Amino acid sequence: MFGGGANGQASQAHEAEAQEGSTPETDRDQERQEDPGLNAAAAQAQQESHHPQARQLRAKRTKVAQGGRQAQEKKLNVGIFACDPGGSTGLAWGIFDPTVEIGASLRGRTNFGSYTVTGDIRHQIRSISMQWRKFYNECVKHERLSPEQVWYVCEDFIYTGGNYQGDSAKMSTALIWGIEGYRMGRADQWAAGHGRRQIIVPQVVLQTAGDANAFAKDVRLREWGLWIRGKEHERSAWRHAALFLAKYQRQHTHR
Repeated sequence: MFGGGANGQASQAHEAEAQEGSTPETDRDQERQEDPGLNAAAAQAQQESHHPQARQLRAKRTKVAQGGRQAQEKKLNVGIFACDPGGSTGLAWGIFDPTVEIGASLRGRTNFGSYTVTGDIRHQIRSISMQWRKFYNECVKHERLSPEQVWYVCEDFIYTGGNYQGDSAKMSTALIWGIEGYRMGRADQWAAGHGRRQIIVPQVVLQTAGDANAFAKDVRLREWGLWIRGKEHERSAWRHAALFLAKYQRQHTHR
């Protein structure tokens, strides 16, 4: 990160000081010998630096500074919950750093997991909504992400003559809007008991299967550590999470 020219100049300056037999440290030592007052002040400062309270104060300041840096880093992170709805619904979630290269962001994910939900429509709507709420609360309450930095992404299902498969196809769209209605209903229920407090219900972001498959091919999933063996629908959910993260990066960080 540092240029060779600056290091070369610093090295030459140090060599020049050594040849002349004088450095900033030796100059200060000479001043202390000539002025007893300076010598006494230096001794007092050194003694205070070793005082237990001084050490505790330095440690506290360091901890506060580190906490501030960590909080600033968390402000940049984004939480993504992705869903591939169907007879077997794949879920995938995690917290990502959008300021780094897409592969590094995906490999460096935190608070992540994946799961396959099965069952009838009503059971899946409740199970998926509860898993979303758990992840959202973890992001906002524990990881201190802004509510606007937590996203719910879902695969859209567009009927065509080639993909319509009866009840199986209808289940996907029923889950998309059933989950959305469940989330909105819970928000309204919560609002009824909490007066005018602000309620944030992140809007669902819909993406097509074609876009997700084209962006996050099998080889890239393996490269990113997102290949879940034997879990096709969870892999599909990870494809959507990866696609959304890439779009988010382009829009918000210009990567």
